Amino acid sequence: MPNNENNNNLENNNLNQDQQLNLAQKFKPEEPEQKPIIEIPQEYYDKLEKERQEKENKEHQENLKIQQDLANAPKMEGLGSKIIINAVAIPLIIFATLNVNIICIAAIPILFIILSAIFAIKEKKESTYPVSSLIGGMIIAVICFVISMLKDDLGDLMSVYALLSAAAGFIGLISGGIITNVIANREEVKALGTLGAIFFFIALFAGPYIAYQKFPEAISKFLFLKQIEVKAETEDEFIEKTLKNRYNANFTCDHAKKSNSINQRSQRVTNRTCSVQDKKFNVSSIAYNEGDNQYIIADDLIDVLYLKEIKGKLSSDIQTALGATKVDVYLYPQKNCTFVGDCADCDEYYARYAEENDNKNQYKESTELNLEKYLNMDPINFINEYEFKVIIIVNGNFTTTFDYNSVIDKILEVLKNNNLKNTFGFNISLLNYDRTQDFATEVYRVKGDTNSSKEFKDYQEIQLSGSKNNKKS
Repeated sequence: MPNNENNNNLENNNLNQDQQLNLAQKFKPEEPEQKPIIEIPQEYYDKLEKERQEKENKEHQENLKIQQDLANAPKMEGLGSKIIINAVAIPLIIFATLNVNIICIAAIPILFIILSAIFAIKEKKESTYPVSSLIGGMIIAVICFVISMLKDDLGDLMSVYALLSAAAGFIGLISGGIITNVIANREEVKALGTLGAIFFFIALFAGPYIAYQKFPEAISKFLFLKQIEVKAETEDEFIEKTLKNRYNANFTCDHAKKSNSINQRSQRVTNRTCSVQDKKFNVSSIAYNEGDNQYIIADDLIDVLYLKEIKGKLSSDIQTALGATKVDVYLYPQKNCTFVGDCADCDEYYARYAEENDNKNQYKESTELNLEKYLNMDPINFINEYEFKVIIIVNGNFTTTFDYNSVIDKILEVLKNNNLKNTFGFNISLLNYDRTQDFATEVYRVKGDTNSSKEFKDYQEIQLSGSKNNKKS
Protein backbone atom coordinates (compact mmCIF):
# COMPACT_ATOMS: atom_id res chain seq x y z
CA MET A 1 0.00 0.00 0.00
CA PRO A 2 1.52 3.18 -1.11
CA ASN A 3 0.30 5.25 1.79
CA ASN A 4 1.74 2.92 4.35
CA GLU A 5 5.05 2.93 2.63
CA ASN A 6 5.09 6.65 2.58
CA ASN A 7 4.16 6.79 6.23
CA ASN A 8 6.84 4.28 7.10
CA ASN A 9 9.39 6.24 5.18
CA LEU A 10 8.31 9.42 6.91
CA GLU A 11 8.57 7.83 10.32
CA ASN A 12 11.97 6.39 9.49
CA ASN A 13 13.18 9.78 8.37
CA ASN A 14 11.93 11.38 11.56
CA LEU A 15 13.59 8.70 13.59
CA ASN A 16 16.90 9.22 11.81
CA GLN A 17 16.71 12.96 12.35
CA ASP A 18 16.07 12.48 16.09
CA GLN A 19 18.98 10.11 16.37
CA GLN A 20 21.28 12.51 14.58
CA LEU A 21 20.07 15.34 16.74
CA ASN A 22 20.75 13.32 19.87
CA LEU A 23 24.23 12.42 18.63
CA ALA A 24 24.97 16.05 17.78
CA GLN A 25 23.88 17.20 21.20
CA LYS A 26 25.90 14.42 22.83
CA PHE A 27 29.14 15.32 21.13
CA LYS A 28 28.58 19.08 21.12
CA PRO A 29 31.70 20.89 22.65
CA GLU A 30 31.12 22.41 26.04
CA GLU A 31 31.08 26.18 26.18
CA PRO A 32 33.59 27.76 28.64
CA GLU A 33 32.22 28.71 31.96
CA GLN A 34 31.45 32.39 32.13
CA LYS A 35 33.13 33.86 35.23
CA PRO A 36 31.79 36.97 36.83
CA ILE A 37 33.53 40.29 35.84
CA ILE A 38 35.31 42.13 38.77
CA GLU A 39 35.22 45.89 38.50
CA ILE A 40 38.48 47.85 39.55
CA PRO A 41 37.73 51.04 41.46
CA GLN A 42 38.72 54.33 39.78
CA GLU A 43 40.60 55.28 42.95
CA TYR A 44 43.24 52.66 42.11
CA TYR A 45 43.94 54.25 38.73
CA ASP A 46 44.03 57.67 40.31
CA LYS A 47 46.60 56.45 42.84
CA LEU A 48 48.84 55.00 40.11
CA GLU A 49 48.65 58.21 38.13
CA LYS A 50 49.47 60.24 41.22
CA GLU A 51 52.54 58.10 42.00
CA ARG A 52 53.71 58.39 38.38
CA GLN A 53 53.40 62.15 38.46
CA GLU A 54 55.21 62.39 41.82
CA LYS A 55 58.05 60.27 40.45
CA GLU A 56 58.34 62.46 37.37
CA ASN A 57 58.26 65.61 39.49
CA LYS A 58 60.97 64.23 41.77
CA GLU A 59 63.20 63.32 38.82
CA HIS A 60 62.58 66.75 37.32
CA GLN A 61 63.54 68.49 40.58
CA GLU A 62 66.69 66.38 40.87
CA ASN A 63 67.68 67.26 37.32
CA LEU A 64 67.07 70.94 38.04
CA LYS A 65 69.24 70.72 41.19
CA ILE A 66 72.04 69.01 39.29
CA GLN A 67 71.90 71.70 36.61
CA GLN A 68 71.94 74.44 39.23
CA ASP A 69 74.87 72.80 41.04
CA LEU A 70 76.77 72.53 37.79
CA ALA A 71 75.99 76.15 36.99
CA ASN A 72 77.14 77.28 40.43
CA ALA A 73 80.17 74.98 40.59
CA PRO A 74 83.63 76.55 40.05
CA LYS A 75 84.72 76.42 36.44
CA MET A 76 87.95 74.43 36.44
CA GLU A 77 89.40 76.49 33.63
CA GLY A 78 88.93 79.76 35.53
CA LEU A 79 90.02 78.27 38.84
CA GLY A 80 93.12 76.73 37.29
CA SER A 81 94.28 80.02 35.79
CA LYS A 82 93.84 81.77 39.15
CA ILE A 83 95.83 79.05 40.90
CA ILE A 84 98.64 79.51 38.38
CA ILE A 85 98.63 83.28 38.93
CA ASN A 86 99.03 82.83 42.68
CA ALA A 87 101.56 79.99 42.36
CA VAL A 88 103.75 82.28 40.25
CA ALA A 89 103.19 85.55 42.12
CA ILE A 90 103.74 84.26 45.67
CA PRO A 91 107.30 82.88 45.21
CA LEU A 92 108.30 85.92 43.11
CA ILE A 93 107.25 88.25 45.92
CA ILE A 94 109.06 86.10 48.49
CA PHE A 95 112.19 86.18 46.30
CA ALA A 96 112.01 89.99 46.16
CA THR A 97 111.52 90.08 49.94
CA LEU A 98 114.61 87.99 50.61
CA ASN A 99 116.85 89.54 47.96
CA VAL A 100 115.69 93.13 47.51
CA ASN A 101 113.86 94.52 50.53
CA ILE A 102 111.81 93.07 53.37
CA ILE A 103 109.06 95.61 52.68
CA CYS A 104 108.23 93.68 49.47
CA ILE A 105 106.36 91.15 51.62
CA ALA A 106 103.50 93.69 51.80
CA ALA A 107 102.86 93.02 48.10
CA ILE A 108 101.28 89.65 48.98
CA PRO A 109 98.19 90.99 50.83
CA ILE A 110 97.95 93.89 48.38
CA LEU A 111 97.83 91.39 45.51
CA PHE A 112 95.10 89.39 47.27
CA ILE A 113 93.02 92.49 47.97
CA ILE A 114 93.16 93.76 44.39
CA LEU A 115 92.46 90.43 42.68
CA SER A 116 89.76 89.46 45.20
CA ALA A 117 87.95 92.73 44.50
CA ILE A 118 88.23 92.31 40.72
CA PHE A 119 86.85 88.77 40.73
CA ALA A 120 84.19 89.59 43.30
CA ILE A 121 82.87 92.35 41.02
CA LYS A 122 83.03 90.04 38.01
CA GLU A 123 81.81 86.75 39.49
CA LYS A 124 79.87 88.01 42.51
CA LYS A 125 79.51 85.53 45.36
CA GLU A 126 80.54 82.66 43.08
CA SER A 127 84.12 84.04 42.94
CA THR A 128 86.69 81.26 43.28
CA TYR A 129 89.67 83.53 43.85
CA PRO A 130 89.90 83.02 47.65
CA VAL A 131 90.12 79.24 47.16
CA SER A 132 92.65 79.64 44.35
CA SER A 133 94.98 81.68 46.58
CA LEU A 134 94.95 78.93 49.21
CA ILE A 135 95.60 76.19 46.66
CA GLY A 136 98.34 78.20 44.95
CA GLY A 137 100.09 78.94 48.23
CA MET A 138 99.89 75.34 49.42
CA ILE A 139 101.24 73.97 46.11
CA ILE A 140 104.34 76.17 46.41
CA ALA A 141 104.69 75.28 50.10
CA VAL A 142 104.64 71.54 49.35
CA ILE A 143 107.14 71.88 46.49
CA CYS A 144 109.54 73.95 48.62
CA PHE A 145 109.20 71.57 51.56
CA VAL A 146 110.13 68.60 49.35
CA ILE A 147 113.14 70.50 47.99
CA SER A 148 114.25 71.37 51.52
CA MET A 149 114.20 67.66 52.39
CA LEU A 150 116.16 66.63 49.30
CA LYS A 151 118.71 69.48 49.16
CA ASP A 152 120.58 70.07 52.40
CA ASP A 153 122.28 73.20 51.07
CA LEU A 154 118.87 74.73 50.29
CA GLY A 155 117.14 73.46 53.43
CA ASP A 156 116.90 76.76 55.33
CA LEU A 157 115.99 78.82 52.28
CA MET A 158 113.31 76.43 51.03
CA SER A 159 111.86 76.13 54.54
CA VAL A 160 111.37 79.90 54.55
CA TYR A 161 109.69 79.74 51.14
CA ALA A 162 107.43 76.92 52.34
CA LEU A 163 106.43 78.74 55.53
CA LEU A 164 105.73 82.06 53.82
CA SER A 165 103.86 80.41 50.93
CA ALA A 166 101.58 78.47 53.27
CA ALA A 167 100.91 81.59 55.35
CA ALA A 168 100.20 83.57 52.17
CA GLY A 169 97.69 80.95 51.04
CA PHE A 170 95.67 81.22 54.26
CA ILE A 171 95.84 85.01 54.22
CA GLY A 172 94.54 84.96 50.65
CA LEU A 173 91.67 82.64 51.60
CA ILE A 174 90.56 84.76 54.56
CA SER A 175 91.06 88.22 53.03
CA GLY A 176 89.58 87.12 49.70
CA GLY A 177 86.55 85.67 51.44
CA ILE A 178 85.95 88.90 53.36
CA ILE A 179 86.27 91.09 50.28
CA THR A 180 84.05 88.81 48.18
CA ASN A 181 81.36 88.84 50.87
CA VAL A 182 81.47 92.62 51.28
CA ILE A 183 81.25 93.29 47.53
CA ALA A 184 78.86 90.52 46.47
CA ASN A 185 76.51 90.85 49.47
CA ARG A 186 76.89 94.54 50.24
CA GLU A 187 73.14 94.95 50.77
CA GLU A 188 73.19 92.25 53.44
CA VAL A 189 76.44 93.24 55.15
CA LYS A 190 75.70 95.32 58.21
CA ALA A 191 77.79 98.15 59.58
CA LEU A 192 79.32 95.86 62.20
CA GLY A 193 80.48 93.43 59.51
CA THR A 194 82.03 96.24 57.48
CA LEU A 195 83.79 97.58 60.56
CA GLY A 196 85.14 94.10 61.33
CA ALA A 197 86.51 93.80 57.79
CA ILE A 198 88.25 97.17 58.13
CA PHE A 199 89.84 96.15 61.43
CA PHE A 200 91.02 92.87 59.90
CA PHE A 201 92.91 94.61 57.11
CA ILE A 202 94.37 97.19 59.48
CA ALA A 203 95.66 94.34 61.66
CA LEU A 204 96.93 92.49 58.57
CA PHE A 205 99.34 95.32 57.81
CA ALA A 206 99.90 96.88 61.22
CA GLY A 207 100.49 93.61 63.10
CA PRO A 208 103.60 92.49 61.16
CA TYR A 209 104.95 96.05 61.15
CA ILE A 210 104.66 96.39 64.93
CA ALA A 211 106.18 92.93 65.44
CA TYR A 212 109.13 93.79 63.19
CA GLN A 213 109.72 97.07 65.02
CA LYS A 214 109.77 95.23 68.33
CA PHE A 215 111.75 92.14 67.29
CA PRO A 216 113.72 93.14 64.17
CA GLU A 217 116.70 90.85 64.75
CA ALA A 218 114.67 87.71 65.42
CA ILE A 219 112.27 88.23 62.50
CA SER A 220 115.03 89.17 60.06
CA LYS A 221 117.22 86.26 61.03
CA PHE A 222 114.77 83.42 61.43
CA LEU A 223 112.00 84.40 59.00
CA PHE A 224 113.91 86.20 56.27
CA LEU A 225 117.43 84.78 56.79
CA LYS A 226 118.79 88.30 56.98
CA GLN A 227 120.98 90.11 59.46
CA ILE A 228 119.85 93.61 60.31
CA GLU A 229 122.40 96.40 60.11
CA VAL A 230 123.95 97.05 63.49
CA LYS A 231 123.45 100.46 65.07
CA ALA A 232 125.82 101.46 67.83
CA GLU A 233 127.14 104.51 69.67
CA THR A 234 130.75 103.33 69.97
CA GLU A 235 133.15 100.99 68.19
CA ASP A 236 133.18 98.59 71.14
CA GLU A 237 129.37 98.38 71.14
CA PHE A 238 129.39 97.87 67.38
CA ILE A 239 131.81 94.95 67.69
CA GLU A 240 129.81 93.14 70.35
CA LYS A 241 126.50 93.62 68.52
CA THR A 242 128.03 92.34 65.29
CA LEU A 243 129.36 89.21 67.01
CA LYS A 244 125.98 88.68 68.65
CA ASN A 245 124.33 88.96 65.25
CA ARG A 246 126.85 86.63 63.64
CA TYR A 247 126.78 83.81 66.19
CA ASN A 248 123.67 84.48 68.30
CA ALA A 249 125.78 84.19 71.44
CA ASN A 250 126.90 86.57 74.18
CA PHE A 251 130.56 87.63 74.05
CA THR A 252 132.86 89.43 76.41
CA CYS A 253 135.68 91.47 74.90
CA ASP A 254 138.73 93.06 76.50
CA HIS A 255 138.41 96.51 74.99
CA ALA A 256 141.00 97.93 77.33
CA LYS A 257 143.80 95.97 75.72
CA LYS A 258 143.96 96.79 72.03
CA SER A 259 146.71 96.59 69.48
CA ASN A 260 146.98 98.25 66.10
CA SER A 261 148.51 96.98 62.88
CA ILE A 262 148.55 97.81 59.19
CA ASN A 263 147.22 95.30 56.70
CA GLN A 264 148.36 94.72 53.10
CA ARG A 265 146.02 97.43 51.88
CA SER A 266 147.54 100.00 54.26
CA GLN A 267 144.45 100.04 56.46
CA ARG A 268 144.70 100.45 60.18
CA VAL A 269 143.45 97.33 61.92
CA THR A 270 142.52 97.35 65.61
CA ASN A 271 142.81 93.99 67.36
CA ARG A 272 141.37 92.84 70.66
CA THR A 273 140.65 89.52 72.42
CA CYS A 274 137.11 88.29 72.99
CA SER A 275 135.81 85.11 74.56
CA VAL A 276 132.74 82.87 74.48
CA GLN A 277 132.29 79.68 76.50
CA ASP A 278 135.93 79.82 77.68
CA LYS A 279 137.17 80.07 74.07
CA LYS A 280 139.38 83.07 73.42
CA PHE A 281 139.79 84.43 69.93
CA ASN A 282 140.98 87.53 68.12
CA VAL A 283 138.64 90.18 66.74
CA SER A 284 139.83 92.88 64.35
CA SER A 285 138.02 96.01 63.25
CA ILE A 286 138.61 98.24 60.24
CA ALA A 287 136.91 101.63 60.00
CA TYR A 288 134.29 101.80 57.27
CA ASN A 289 132.37 104.93 58.26
CA GLU A 290 133.63 106.17 61.60
CA GLY A 291 131.19 109.09 61.61
CA ASP A 292 128.31 106.60 61.91
CA ASN A 293 130.32 104.09 63.97
CA GLN A 294 130.39 101.49 61.20
CA TYR A 295 133.24 98.97 61.02
CA ILE A 296 134.31 95.87 59.16
CA ILE A 297 134.55 93.14 61.80
CA ALA A 298 136.59 89.98 61.27
CA ASP A 299 137.21 87.27 63.86
CA ASP A 300 138.99 83.93 64.03
CA LEU A 301 136.50 82.04 66.22
CA ILE A 302 135.90 79.47 63.47
CA ASP A 303 139.64 78.99 63.16
CA VAL A 304 139.93 78.46 66.90
CA LEU A 305 136.98 76.06 67.06
CA TYR A 306 137.65 73.98 63.94
CA LEU A 307 140.22 74.95 61.35
CA LYS A 308 143.43 75.15 63.37
CA GLU A 309 142.89 71.69 64.80
CA ILE A 310 142.25 69.91 61.52
CA LYS A 311 144.91 71.85 59.59
CA GLY A 312 147.45 70.95 62.24
CA LYS A 313 146.48 67.28 62.11
CA LEU A 314 146.59 67.13 58.30
CA SER A 315 149.98 68.83 58.28
CA SER A 316 151.37 66.40 60.86
CA ASP A 317 149.94 63.31 59.12
CA ILE A 318 151.28 64.34 55.70
CA GLN A 319 154.68 65.24 57.10
CA THR A 320 154.89 61.83 58.76
CA ALA A 321 153.73 59.95 55.67
CA LEU A 322 156.24 61.68 53.39
CA GLY A 323 159.09 62.45 55.75
CA ALA A 324 158.74 66.05 54.56
CA THR A 325 160.51 69.05 56.00
CA LYS A 326 157.43 71.23 56.25
CA VAL A 327 153.76 71.02 55.26
CA ASP A 328 151.38 73.99 55.03
CA VAL A 329 147.63 73.40 54.75
CA TYR A 330 145.17 76.12 53.74
CA LEU A 331 141.38 75.97 53.49
CA TYR A 332 139.86 78.36 50.96
CA PRO A 333 136.04 78.83 51.10
CA GLN A 334 133.88 79.57 48.09
CA LYS A 335 133.58 83.20 49.22
CA ASN A 336 134.28 85.57 52.13
CA CYS A 337 137.75 84.25 52.89
CA THR A 338 138.29 87.49 54.85
CA PHE A 339 135.94 86.16 57.53
CA VAL A 340 136.15 82.35 57.32
CA GLY A 341 139.11 80.24 56.21
CA ASP A 342 142.21 81.33 54.32
CA CYS A 343 142.59 83.74 51.41
CA ALA A 344 145.03 81.29 49.83
CA ASP A 345 146.92 81.24 46.54
CA CYS A 346 144.48 79.67 44.04
CA ASP A 347 142.69 80.58 40.83
CA GLU A 348 139.34 80.93 42.58
CA TYR A 349 140.69 83.56 44.96
CA TYR A 350 142.22 85.66 42.19
CA ALA A 351 138.94 85.45 40.25
CA ARG A 352 137.20 87.00 43.27
CA TYR A 353 140.07 89.23 44.36
CA ALA A 354 138.41 92.57 43.55
CA GLU A 355 135.16 91.59 45.24
CA GLU A 356 136.85 90.04 48.26
CA ASN A 357 138.90 93.18 48.87
CA ASP A 358 136.25 95.78 48.10
CA ASN A 359 135.49 97.86 51.20
CA LYS A 360 131.77 98.14 50.51
CA ASN A 361 131.42 94.43 49.89
CA GLN A 362 133.46 93.58 52.99
CA TYR A 363 131.20 95.76 55.13
CA LYS A 364 128.11 94.16 53.64
CA GLU A 365 129.41 90.65 54.26
CA SER A 366 130.61 91.57 57.75
CA THR A 367 127.13 92.80 58.61
CA GLU A 368 125.16 89.93 57.02
CA LEU A 369 127.40 86.98 57.87
CA ASN A 370 125.55 84.39 59.97
CA LEU A 371 127.49 81.41 61.33
CA GLU A 372 125.14 80.42 64.12
CA LYS A 373 124.22 77.03 62.66
CA TYR A 374 127.89 76.02 62.46
CA LEU A 375 128.53 76.26 66.19
CA ASN A 376 128.93 73.07 68.22
CA MET A 377 129.98 70.91 65.29
CA ASP A 378 132.74 68.38 64.80
CA PRO A 379 135.69 70.01 62.94
CA ILE A 380 135.57 67.52 60.06
CA ASN A 381 131.79 67.90 59.71
CA PHE A 382 132.14 71.66 59.64
CA ILE A 383 134.79 71.59 56.91
CA ASN A 384 132.76 69.17 54.80
CA GLU A 385 129.56 71.17 55.20
CA TYR A 386 131.07 74.63 54.65
CA GLU A 387 132.92 73.38 51.53
CA PHE A 388 136.58 74.39 51.34
CA LYS A 389 139.21 73.96 48.67
CA VAL A 390 142.11 72.11 50.28
CA ILE A 391 145.45 73.67 49.38
CA ILE A 392 148.58 71.79 50.45
CA ILE A 393 152.21 72.94 50.03
CA VAL A 394 154.87 70.35 50.85
CA ASN A 395 158.53 71.24 51.37
CA GLY A 396 160.87 68.27 51.13
CA ASN A 397 163.71 66.58 49.31
CA PHE A 398 162.07 66.20 45.89
CA THR A 399 164.62 65.71 43.15
CA THR A 400 163.84 65.60 39.44
CA THR A 401 163.95 61.79 39.51
CA PHE A 402 161.42 61.52 42.31
CA ASP A 403 158.11 59.69 41.73
CA TYR A 404 155.84 62.67 42.25
CA ASN A 405 152.60 60.76 41.57
CA SER A 406 153.30 58.39 44.45
CA VAL A 407 153.68 61.42 46.72
CA ILE A 408 150.33 62.82 45.58
CA ASP A 409 148.73 59.41 46.17
CA LYS A 410 149.97 59.36 49.75
CA ILE A 411 148.68 62.89 50.38
CA LEU A 412 145.24 62.03 49.01
CA GLU A 413 145.22 58.92 51.16
CA VAL A 414 145.80 61.10 54.25
CA LEU A 415 142.84 63.28 53.29
CA LYS A 416 140.62 60.22 52.86
CA ASN A 417 141.76 58.71 56.16
CA ASN A 418 140.75 61.94 57.93
CA ASN A 419 137.19 61.61 56.51
CA LEU A 420 137.44 64.77 54.46
CA LYS A 421 135.15 65.16 51.45
CA ASN A 422 136.21 66.73 48.20
CA THR A 423 133.54 69.44 48.14
CA PHE A 424 135.44 72.25 46.36
CA GLY A 425 138.52 70.65 44.85
CA PHE A 426 142.19 70.60 45.91
CA ASN A 427 145.59 71.99 44.95
CA ILE A 428 148.86 70.29 45.89
CA SER A 429 152.34 71.74 45.33
CA LEU A 430 155.65 69.94 45.93
CA LEU A 431 158.67 72.14 46.65
CA ASN A 432 162.27 70.92 46.70
CA TYR A 433 163.78 72.49 49.79
CA ASP A 434 167.50 73.34 49.83
CA ARG A 435 168.57 73.40 53.46
CA THR A 436 171.94 75.00 52.76
CA GLN A 437 170.39 78.01 51.08
CA ASP A 438 167.08 77.88 52.95
CA PHE A 439 165.31 78.15 49.63
CA ALA A 440 162.46 76.12 48.10
CA THR A 441 161.76 75.55 44.39
CA GLU A 442 158.40 74.29 43.15
CA VAL A 443 158.92 71.10 41.12
CA TYR A 444 155.42 69.64 40.77
CA ARG A 445 151.84 70.89 41.04
CA VAL A 446 148.46 69.22 40.61
CA LYS A 447 144.87 70.38 40.70
CA GLY A 448 141.74 68.33 41.31
CA ASP A 449 138.07 69.25 41.04
CA THR A 450 135.18 67.98 43.07
CA ASN A 451 133.11 65.06 41.79
CA SER A 452 129.79 63.33 42.40
CA SER A 453 131.30 60.92 44.94
CA LYS A 454 133.15 63.76 46.76
CA GLU A 455 136.35 61.67 46.75
CA PHE A 456 139.94 62.84 46.46
CA LYS A 457 141.00 60.86 43.41
CA ASP A 458 141.29 62.44 39.94
CA TYR A 459 143.67 65.31 39.29
CA GLN A 460 145.54 67.25 36.63
CA GLU A 461 149.22 67.93 36.57
CA ILE A 462 149.81 71.64 36.07
CA GLN A 463 153.06 72.15 34.22
CA LEU A 464 155.01 75.00 35.69
CA SER A 465 155.35 76.42 32.18
CA GLY A 466 151.56 76.68 32.08
CA SER A 467 150.68 73.67 29.95
CA LYS A 468 148.46 70.93 31.38
CA ASN A 469 148.56 67.15 31.13
CA ASN A 470 145.82 64.90 32.47
CA LYS A 471 146.84 62.53 35.27
CA LYS A 472 144.90 60.25 37.54
CA SER A 473 145.72 58.97 40.97
